[in-house]
Amino acid sequence: MLTIIKNTTLLTLFLLIMALDFSRDFIVKALLFSLITAIISYVLIPAAKNKKKFKLKFYFFYYIIWLVKEIFVASLQMIKIIITPGSLNITPVVNKVDTKQESDQAKTIFANSITLTPGTIAIKAEETDTIDVHTISESHFSSLKKSPMDSLINKSQKS
Repeated sequence: MLTIIKNTTLLTLFLLIMALDFSRDFIVKALLFSLITAIISYVLIPAAKNKKKFKLKFYFFYYIIWLVKEIFVASLQMIKIIITPGSLNITPVVNKVDTKQESDQAKTIFANSITLTPGTIAIKAEETDTIDVHTISESHFSSLKKSPMDSLINKSQKS
């Protein structure tokens, strides 16, 4: 029961922050949606035994802020590519990105973060410590490999 309450609270806060709508109607709708989602998740997703779980830590909020900044910067780069098609060489690339994530949840967050960033898509997260990624150009792939995204998710898991 405590898990459902905690998940409902976190999801409701997330929805309110993302929507920036603090009207009574929206708060009630967000609370109901979050409660239903938390109950369904609790019933359908059994507790993993003997597996490391991703736990939401304070450092994770720093990661979210960093990711939003990266999405904004990548969006501006994509706008530049769209407006001036001759300025950058668009050569799609599919490569593997190494990850140090220990849990499936953390690997999923890493793959979803890659997909959220314009110009990159996580194609396949394997059982190994790699994720197949499609990028719009080699420079996007190089930026992804240099990115601290993987280590930030790891820190948020351990802090």
